[in-house]
Amino acid sequence: MKLNKIIKLVSITLVGVTLTGTLAGCSDDDSDSSTEVSSQSHKKKLTKKQRINKMVKSEQKVYGKKANVAYSKKLNAITVTPTSQTFTAEVNELLDHTSNESSDWKDLTNAFKDLSITVHDKTQIKDISVVLLNPNNTENALYIARDGETVYDLAKDQNR
Repeated sequence: MKLNKIIKLVSITLVGVTLTGTLAGCSDDDSDSSTEVSSQSHKKKLTKKQRINKMVKSEQKVYGKKANVAYSKKLNAITVTPTSQTFTAEVNELLDHTSNESSDWKDLTNAFKDLSITVHDKTQIKDISVVLLNPNNTENALYIARDGETVYDLAKDQNR
């Protein structure tokens, strides 16, 4: 799969596909706030946990087997970890050739910035981030976006 397809996967979220499901690491005590979501014929209140679940499931559906999508309560972030051999290889190739001038890296990070806006809008959670994790070491972030802004960019770190 080409990087353009991955960027399109990230961008698909912007159309608002939502599903329900359970989310490990997000307990019921996270239901401190709720929001009203209206469909064509009814309204229902969703807890913080439910909003996060919907966002995670929506993103997981977009990525399929190419990446694992989860919520990290510790980071207050939706994390995306490349899992397919192709996606992992493409991310690794980008890392090997990343510079601030790389159009592929800029396209990917712009898609994640857009996704961070969508995640905030759909979950209504203050300071929630979107994190692209290193597929080789999931303790390390490659890119972090929050509310449409870059919080951390490995490419900028590497080019100092």
